[in-house]
Amino acid sequence: MKSLFVKIIAFSLAAALCLCLASCVDLDSLKVSDSDINTGFEPGTTFFRGVWAADDGNQRIGYYLFADEANGKYVDATNGTELAFNVSLEQKTALFHMNSFDEARRAEVSITDNGVRRLGWKNEDSNGGFESWSLIVGADPDTFTFFSAETLTGKARELFQTENGFFPESVNYMVDVFGNVLIELERDGKNKVKYSYEVNSITGKGKNITTCEAVDFSQ
Repeated sequence: MKSLFVKIIAFSLAAALCLCLASCVDLDSLKVSDSDINTGFEPGTTFFRGVWAADDGNQRIGYYLFADEANGKYVDATNGTELAFNVSLEQKTALFHMNSFDEARRAEVSITDNGVRRLGWKNEDSNGGFESWSLIVGADPDTFTFFSAETLTGKARELFQTENGFFPESVNYMVDVFGNVLIELERDGKNKVKYSYEVNSITGKGKNITTCEAVDFSQ
């Protein structure tokens, strides 16, 4: 009987303590924050100042240089063409206004666990393509530079001519998802020569894969 009485007293004290805590705690502080329940992203957290390398899953297509969370310029990885842009966000939809396009480009945005921005373009001219953006840590959008694929390929052609006495007849290149420009130069005929290069587009340095010699196209 005594044991039952003790249990009743203990239960009553616990209930009283819970009531006291409920009356003392600011219940508003227990609510889910607006950012947690918002179906979109907070301003300044989706895009922000920095240099973002963009790829389409097969190759690096360019760089988005954000001066702030809403303005910047896009630079094409192939030829270095620049396009100024501004972007606005409505929940998880980004609306891009490019300076050379009459219509805005719309993309659905998601953020992966490792911070990569995934953009699914919705405009008809984009064929529903996707882009993945990765922040280049430490890169300053005011001073960032790189070598376009066409620039590096031109330097490779000049070196080919210097070493062989003639220009290549076949020239192919692409930029991989890591920003390396892969270049293939070839000349058939009596003096058949084929060179393959891999050059980092940011440093301009790499190697001639065929001869295993280092190359520096940064100058």
